[in-house]
This record gives sequence, C-alpha cells and structure tokens, in this order.
Amino acid sequence: MIRADFTVCFSPAGFGVQDFALFDQLNQQGGLQGARLVLSSRKQDELDAAVAHLAAKGIEASAIACDLSNEANVQPLISTIQNM
Repeated sequence: MIRADFTVCFSPAGFGVQDFALFDQLNQQGGLQGARLVLSSRKQDELDAAVAHLAAKGIEASAIACDLSNEANVQPLISTIQNM
C-alpha cells in the first residue's frame, strides 16, 4: 500500500474517463489516503468534473486552471500549491 501525505499535482492535457479510472484504482489500493490532491489543466470544466468525481469517492481535491505550456504560469502554480 502506498501512503501519501503530500500534494499530488496532475497536469495532463485534460481529464477524462481514463483518469477517473486511475483515481479509482489508486483510491481502492489506499494510494490516495491522506493525499492532498491539486489538479491542474487548462480546461476548468474538466477540472470541475474531476473534483466532483473525487468528492463522490470521499477524496478531497482542489483544482487550478492553468496553461503550463506558458512557462510564465509555472511558478505561480507552484506558489499556489505551496500555500495551500
């Protein structure tokens, strides 16, 4: 079993069914126990859906819409996560 007591940041091109399946598998194996999840993507609607999916499973997550292809956005995202 993986125990997590750190922030996990997912930053794929977007969130979809395959990501939800990964979250579910990690959760079933206890891999998300104690984790503070921060999801990042450019698409707020996909972030909202992912956070809602996780909340329905009892997993707390935050979401930050951010385009990481722009290097200027990286440090503000890191700072936001560090201050959570």
